Amino acid sequence: MNEPGLTRGYAIAAKRARAGAASRRGSAPTVLISPIDHDHLARYTFGDRELEIEVLDLFLGEVPRTMDKLNAAVAAEKFDPKAWHYACHTLKGSARAVGAFDVARAAERAENIEHLSPEYVADHIAEIARTLATAAAYIETWRKG
Repeated sequence: MNEPGLTRGYAIAAKRARAGAASRRGSAPTVLISPIDHDHLARYTFGDRELEIEVLDLFLGEVPRTMDKLNAAVAAEKFDPKAWHYACHTLKGSARAVGAFDVARAAERAENIEHLSPEYVADHIAEIARTLATAAAYIETWRKG
């Protein structure tokens, strides 16, 4: 994944997720709960691993743009609730399509905020960035296997 184009929060979260995975290498086996529902993804791709990789790559390719849209909605001189909802809704749908349900739930929670304000949404951006970083790190490792 090309990190220079990623938003700062996403890049930091991705780095932390990879560092955590690296620190666990060589230690006792751990049970990994996949951030991707492979059964769902297999139904979506008819079990074709190459297509799964392509679909996941498309999903990951959209991540930086989506994070940029979320940050832009908040950073605008006047907070843009429509842009916020649109970006959250788009992310929720694409995450569900590939089986990244933790990402989809985080996006849905952010989409359904009742009292939108730049200060309040920062926690949601951080949660979305964390779930995306976890999914991205997992996908990167899964592709190699």
